[in-house]
Amino acid sequence: MSRVDYQFKTGDTRPVIEERLDVEERLTETGTTVTFTLVPIEGRSQAVIKGATATIEGDETVSYELDSSDTSEAGEYFATFEVQYADGGVETFPKSRYYYIRVSEDL
Repeated sequence: MSRVDYQFKTGDTRPVIEERLDVEERLTETGTTVTFTLVPIEGRSQAVIKGATATIEGDETVSYELDSSDTSEAGEYFATFEVQYADGGVETFPKSRYYYIRVSEDL
């Protein structure tokens, strides 16, 4: 399996998931939106856990702040940020893999 990009315990809401994206256009362009998607590795074709608006932090940086429902079930997840540019173009990050997120049972 890939390296773990983010590790959480069930119920955790920190750290904030923050990534610098190698984008073609500035993210702060009016009309640009970013969606964070989190799906379980097992059965990923059937269930999207979260498709939520991410926060644009700057020209190339985005973040997503978890709520406890995002980490309510232990497991391994893939995640992406999808940028929808003002001109209608779409770009998904990361390019060559997924972010790998592990949620372990809390004691």
